[in-house]
Parts: sequence; C-alpha cells; structure tokens
Amino acid sequence: MIIVATALAVVVPWFFLGIPSGHDFEFHVNSWMEVLGQWKQGILYPRWAALAHFGYGEARFIFYPPFSWLLGALLGALLPWKLVPAAFVFVALTLSGCSMFLLARHYLARPDAIFAATLYAANPYHLVIVYWRSAFAELLAGALLPLLLLEVLELEEKGRRVVLPVALLVAAAWLTNAPTAVMVNYSLALLVAVTAILRRSPKVLLYGAGAAVLGAGLAAFYVFPAAYEQKWVAIAQVLAPGVRPQDNFLFTILEDVDHNRFNYLVSLIAAAQMVALAGAVLLARSRRRESPQLWWTIAAWSLFSGLLMFSFTFSLWQYLPKLRFVQLPWRWLLCLNVPFALLITMAWRRWTMRAMVCAVMLFVLLCAWHRVQSPWWDTAADINEMLDNQQDGPGYEGTDEYVPTGADPYEINKAARRVTLDGLGRSLIEEKQWGAESKFFIADVTSPGKVVLRLFNYPAWRVEVNGNPVAAQTREVTGQLMIPVEAGQNRVRITFIHTWDRTAGGVISAATMFLVVMVGVRMKITSFKRSMKPILIATSNPGKLRDFAGAASSYGIEIATVPGFSSLPAVAEDGSTFEANARKKAEHYSRHVAGEIVLADDSGLEVDALGGAPGVHSARYAADDPLKAESNTDDGANNARLVRELRSVPPDRRTGRFVCVIAAARNGETLAVFRGMAAGVILDKPRGSNGFGYDPLFYFPQIRKTFAELNAEQKAQFSHRGAAFRAFLEWYRTQPHQFEEASKL
Repeated sequence: MIIVATALAVVVPWFFLGIPSGHDFEFHVNSWMEVLGQWKQGILYPRWAALAHFGYGEARFIFYPPFSWLLGALLGALLPWKLVPAAFVFVALTLSGCSMFLLARHYLARPDAIFAATLYAANPYHLVIVYWRSAFAELLAGALLPLLLLEVLELEEKGRRVVLPVALLVAAAWLTNAPTAVMVNYSLALLVAVTAILRRSPKVLLYGAGAAVLGAGLAAFYVFPAAYEQKWVAIAQVLAPGVRPQDNFLFTILEDVDHNRFNYLVSLIAAAQMVALAGAVLLARSRRRESPQLWWTIAAWSLFSGLLMFSFTFSLWQYLPKLRFVQLPWRWLLCLNVPFALLITMAWRRWTMRAMVCAVMLFVLLCAWHRVQSPWWDTAADINEMLDNQQDGPGYEGTDEYVPTGADPYEINKAARRVTLDGLGRSLIEEKQWGAESKFFIADVTSPGKVVLRLFNYPAWRVEVNGNPVAAQTREVTGQLMIPVEAGQNRVRITFIHTWDRTAGGVISAATMFLVVMVGVRMKITSFKRSMKPILIATSNPGKLRDFAGAASSYGIEIATVPGFSSLPAVAEDGSTFEANARKKAEHYSRHVAGEIVLADDSGLEVDALGGAPGVHSARYAADDPLKAESNTDDGANNARLVRELRSVPPDRRTGRFVCVIAAARNGETLAVFRGMAAGVILDKPRGSNGFGYDPLFYFPQIRKTFAELNAEQKAQFSHRGAAFRAFLEWYRTQPHQFEEASKL
C-alpha cells in the first residue's frame, strides 16, 4: 500500500496543475490513440502508423517496441484519454516500487525494503521523466532493472536456473524500450563479470551470455524486423545533432538555448544523486563484509553508470557496439537509480536522516523547476484535440527517423486528397476502403497515367491493379506511392504485407520460446524448486551460503538468507559447544520469520594436538583472547596462528576434524539438531583458493586435496557442512507438507 500511495502521490499534482507535456508526450499519446483505433479495425498488432505525418503514414510500430504502446492503448480502452497518461505513470511507478521491494527484501528488513522501494519509485530521475520528458516507455522499463540485479546476484547459487528469468528480463527490455535494452545488456555484462570475479567462477559468464542470446531470441519478432528494415527508413535521424551522445553529456553547452536549459536541469539532478550516492558508499562500506557480492556489484554498477555520463568517456560511446543508440548519456541515471535506492537505505538507518536526504533531493528538483526550466502543461482540451485530429481530422505530426527513405515529410501537401491522378485526362475516384494496412479504390480514367496516393511508399506495400501485381513507384521529393493505371476502370488494392524478415523474426521467437519451455519443463521435472519453499539460513557469510547451496543443488532445493538478516540484531555466540551456539542463533532468527523453519549452524576446526582447539572459537582464533573477542578475526590471521602453534608437531600427529552442527528452529523453538564431521590432516602451508576459513590448511586424504581445492559440488559431497545438511534433509523429508514429491529424495 505504501508503494501504491507513493505512485499516486507522484501524479497528484496533475489534478491541480494540468497534464505534464514533456518532450515525448505527443509521440506516445498519439501512438496509443492510433493503436486503439487499429484494434477497432481488427489489427491486433499494428505495424504501420497510418495517421502519422498527417495521413501519409510511417513504419513507427515496426521500430518502436510494443509494450508501452500496447499498455497505453489498453488503458485508453478502459479510461477517458485525459486520465490515461496519469494511469500509465501510476502503473509504471508501482511496478518499479514492487520490483525494488523484491530485491531489497533479500538483504534488508521489511521496513527498510519498503523505504528502498518507495525511494526507487519516486527517485529524482523518475520525476524528471514524469514531469519534463514524458518518456513513458523508458519509465516502464525501470521496473526491470531491480529484478535484473536480483537474478544476477543469485547466479552462482542457482546456476543455470537463473538463465531463463534473466532471458525473460532481457527480452522484456527489448520489447519495452530499445535504449534501455542496450543499457540492460551492458549492465548484464558488467554485473555478471563482477560476480564471476568475486565468486571465482567463470561459468557464470556463460550463464550471462546465454541469457542475453535467449532474450534477444525471444524478442526476435520485434528485434529482427527492426534491425533489417532500418535501411528502408531514415533511421540515421535518431543520431541527429542535438540527440547525439556528444551533445548530451552532463553540463554540455550548445547553441540551442532550450537544449542547454534542459541539459542543465538533468545535470543538476544527476550531480545531486551522485553526491548523495558517494556519501552513501562511504557510510555503507561496512556492508562489504556482510554482503560483499551485493556491495561490490552495486558499487561497480554505480561507477560504470556514472562515468558514462561524462564527456571523457566519448571514445567508449564511439566504439562500443550500439552504445551510441542510447543517445543521451544521462539516460544511465535509470540504471544508477537501483544502487542509489539501495545504498541510501543501507547508509542511513535513522529515519530522520533518510527524510533529510529525500528533502534535499526534492529541494534540488524544485529549484531546478523554478529557476532553470518549469514543466510544460496540457489540459483535457488539448488531449481531446489530439483525439479529434485522429478521428475526424488530418492526423498528427510524425517522426523523422521512421519516414521511408526518399520521403521528405516537410514537402508534403497536408490538404492533398487520398488519391489524385497525375497525368492527362479526367478521373473518377471511388474509395471503397481506406484502412491502416489495407486500401481499396476504383479509378476510372480516360487516358493512361499514374495515381498518386496520400501515402508514403514503403517496401511492405503490395499493389494489385485489377487483380494483377503492379510495381509501385515513388514520387520524387515527397516519397508518395504512385501506381500506373490504364485507361478505363482500375480496381486498385493496396495491402501492407508480412515481409520475410517479420516471418523470420517470428520463427526465431517461436523456436526460442519452444526451447525455453522445454528447458523449463525439464528443470521442473528434475528438481523440487517449485515443490517446496526455500530453506532459510541464518547467515550472510558467503562461504557458508555457497557450501549450503552446493549441498542443496543436487536436490533442486533453493537456499535463501533470512530476509533482512544483516539488519537484524546480532546474536552473541558465547556458547561452550557448537550445538549451543547453533540453537541460540536458530531460535533467535526464527522469531523474525514467523511460521518458517530457519537453519543456523556453528562450525569449526578441532585439532587433536591442540586439545580440540580452536573449536567453538575457530572464527576468532587470532584474537588475544578468543573467548572475549566481540567480532571474528581475519581468516589469514587465524590460519597463521594455527600454523605457528603446530610448527613443532610432526605430520602424523597433525590430525583434526571439521565439525558442523545445524539447528532447525521455528518460532523461537528448536525442532531438531544435526551433526556432520570431516576428518583430515592440517598442513603447514595453505593450498587452494576456493574455500574460506581453514579450508586451505585442511587436507582431506580421501581425495588428496585441501577443502580449498574442491569445487562446490565436491565440497558438498565431502564436507562437514554437507554431511550435516544431508542429515537435515533426511529429517525434513519426513515432515508433513514439506515436499510434494518427498520420495524422490
């Protein structure tokens, strides 16, 4: 409800000030109106915008992604047109807030996650889009970005199961807003690369690449024709002066006063967000230990997005594939907003400080509103005029980049008839049908000539005269479609056909969808992912989570951290045994997730030559007094102390064991306790880099490797934590209503 209220609050000023008519307002609203009109003609998926350029048309719906104009038309079918823009904004912001909540809830307590969601929904750049830009498709695409980060953060744990959700997000980006889709693909590459480095797992790069390819394949019914048919239109106009990257870096000054004014406004907003973000990074740096992957991932995304807004990165805009089609470098604020909302929430825990940060952002926005550039406003009468121009009037102004090659929309005659004879003699024109994608008329002429249509020629138009195919011609300068006719009656039919590239795109999408469905069905059959709830683990230790995930993966079981774990009160691990500490943690954290089973473990290394030490003090062994230490000590320091203390112990007496005790609790009560053990030998120097804690020193004779030399699957098979977790699963399968297919375990 708070997210919904926030989205509603953003559009409340519309009821008093009017409808903000930003840069792209008429483009989008005219598109929505025309799509609804074509639906009434029976055209479910429009391709040709027949009323653009005052009835001469353009291939708008081939090149502009469909999600925004389909949603706008649907809202137009349900609501009065004067309410549709506000309804669209409300839907987009609500979706953005909900997607951020899903992301934040994995790492923050519920109140903090709600704040992050509301901040993301009503962040400064979203308000710029709403009140100055009217970039409705870009606003809608903002809902995808938190989900992208969420799925990437789960790449290592879920493995290939994340590929399909990420592919769907990539496809949704292509089908919502093309510049955002480019940013999503670059962001995916960056986030996956950071994850691969942090987890030392190159295979996640393959998962990311596979998701990008599958996503493009799913959206191929739009992407392939849009790419192929670019040669048929003046697509170069998307990079005309004024909308090129070099014209839109932060604080860029051109000779265009209006351009400079808006650029200054968005630059102020970007600068304010970057300053707040920099402060948040400094204050939240302690989170690097609690959630290192989250922290480093959003820090890298912030840095990448921020730097691309400055002119010294122009060479990247020139040479990185398709990056220039983002057009406006400050568009990267859309991506920057995800780490902005998360880091602001993590940095300032006190609500007064959060309110102050929001107040400062709002103050900067209002100053820009009053001192730099105020929004432009329309009224309900203006919206009705746009509708009248489509229903009974001449149409509307189109866009230069979608005009067919060879046509000049500035040379057309807006008062021209739909069909005119260009030649000698007289003509009688009888219009039978004049739809968006199908036209039929009868031309009686006294001598051969050409009829000129109030219609731009385009390769997809098929012309038949008296049932016979005829090659259409193009009028010089205006680019109008011309048809040769003979003396007498000419029955002319013009149809916007399904070209081969659209067929190919549809086939690619269908084949990819079939592959996705088959893979999804197979994954469902071979795992319990959908037949059980995720098992909640009371830890944020990435090494432990990786071990648990490895042990659970062969069963298709999902592991998750207790929601908001890092923001919950910590538990003092002062028990004298592993079991005491495990019980204490499990009971404590289970009280914060009512009705859910929570697992907590305590584990450590017992060395025979040291009388069982480090034991329960394994994580604090390097401290002067491990019993009184308030926090864990560094793994390297712990290992160094262990090596020193065993320096004089001969190899045959350096035996020890890893011990793990897992406690399962619900609502503050322990349900069961499970124990696992792995016996080995302590080396005199570390080997391997995959593990954590004492793994590099713990040699496992059975496979002649240290635990730090094992991959996740091997460690799950042989480790103490894997053994304890398997014991838990044997118990868990006997509990009622836990598995739908427990016998498969």
